[in-house]
Amino acid sequence: MFISDPTTNAFATQVTVSGIAVALLQWLKQSSWFPWLTKETTKLNQAVAAIIAAGTAIGVHIAWAPGTVAGSYTILLSGFTLAGILTGVWAWLKMFTYQEIIYHSTVKDAAGTNDAAPKLQQMGAPVAQAAAKK
Repeated sequence: MFISDPTTNAFATQVTVSGIAVALLQWLKQSSWFPWLTKETTKLNQAVAAIIAAGTAIGVHIAWAPGTVAGSYTILLSGFTLAGILTGVWAWLKMFTYQEIIYHSTVKDAAGTNDAAPKLQQMGAPVAQAAAKK
């Protein structure tokens, strides 16, 4: 399995899992059997995204904690410390941030709701004009 490969990049795994979480949330919003999530339920969508991020952060953490037997993994819930809790919160925050970046760059902004896109195009216009003069 790819997780046991020591050359696997943890960042790439986290971004991939976040992308899958965004796709799952979009699928749920379009599903007729899950009417609670829609484009209009922004706060609820963010709450569900935060819950998914917590689940994916825990999942990624477990994926990078191999057990003693090859291909096995260990989950141990004991000795909760401030450092351990803060590490978990940090992992959750990273996953939620990745999901938000992926959502805003692939779904929300792709729908034409991004005000930054025209500004970036305007900024690029002088560069394009200078390149055309050469």
